[in-house]
Amino acid sequence: MSEKHHIIPVWFFVGVLLLVYGFLIFVKRAGGMVASSNTVLAELHAPVWWGGLLFVLGLVYCIKFRARSEVMTISAVAWRNRSEAIELEWQRFTGAWP
Repeated sequence: MSEKHHIIPVWFFVGVLLLVYGFLIFVKRAGGMVASSNTVLAELHAPVWWGGLLFVLGLVYCIKFRARSEVMTISAVAWRNRSEAIELEWQRFTGAWP
């Protein structure tokens, strides 16, 4: 009964969704930049910028919230000692993780 369960944060999946949507919007609109459009301010190519922003944001979320062994350690400690878990989480967030 010493199985280790790795908890994957929901924010990782949000990052994956942002990454996929950003890629799809960017590719769809970047391929259609040659075609003229009657849209006001079409020369700004807002979908290209928006797709790029979503892609970068999704990449940041995926990297920041990927599953690691420390996440399980913090979760296990949280059940035993809440204040210690908060301090460990703060150390991990600020980069002072050993």
